[in-house]
Amino acid sequence: MGESYKQLVEIRAEYGDPSDEIEDLKREMKSHLRRLGLLTSKTSENIDHLDRGAVEAGQQPYALGGSSLILNKIAYVKALAGLGDHGFVPLFFVADYDGVQAELLNTRVPSPSPRGLLASYPVRPELEGSPIYELPNPPEGWFKQTLERLRSNYRGLLRDADAQRKERALL
Repeated sequence: MGESYKQLVEIRAEYGDPSDEIEDLKREMKSHLRRLGLLTSKTSENIDHLDRGAVEAGQQPYALGGSSLILNKIAYVKALAGLGDHGFVPLFFVADYDGVQAELLNTRVPSPSPRGLLASYPVRPELEGSPIYELPNPPEGWFKQTLERLRSNYRGLLRDADAQRKERALL
């Protein structure tokens, strides 16, 4: 991570002084987050420091909320931005404007089978190619059925685990 931080410092130096337009960007970001009810004091402070440089990452949302990869990206961006004394700002974007496609609708989880257990988000054909944020929530029955499939799958995986660990894992 130290090497990455050194590169950040070098890249930021190449940009030179920020343009005056960054103040407009900061104002718009705060306004947008305020309208969404998401502007915290820490977020506002980070936006104020954007001219120092930012470490950016993002992820597309997908079936069943995504994976631990998303949390890993967020943690890495925050840790990398916090190294040293340059005051880089961590930024994370949810790319919900991407079009509906198979990779966003299907999630595989480990299972006893060699291919894993596939959970597929139901989408009407006319929504193919639409931005992912336009997808309606699936029916409650789909959620219940999918959760039961996941529980059943993990019971098989945890069959040889001791009872106390098995119970904690299934909660």
